[in-house]
Amino acid sequence: MNYFTNLFDDFLNALKSKRVIAATLTAFFVAMGEQMETITPAQATTIAGIVIALIVGDSLRPVSDKKIEK
Repeated sequence: MNYFTNLFDDFLNALKSKRVIAATLTAFFVAMGEQMETITPAQATTIAGIVIALIVGDSLRPVSDKKIEK
């Protein structure tokens, strides 16, 4: 039982990460923008690509200097 509690806690902590929040918000705003026809599909792809690049880049090398271990 303790295993599942820890697994659930880890899952909730992962949902609070800035990367997950950034990806979720980007997906929402890009989808809404395309649905409401306020942005073109090319603009939506560009926005999503930039956010994906930031997420992957931050995973490889943190943007914040505080995250870098010396």
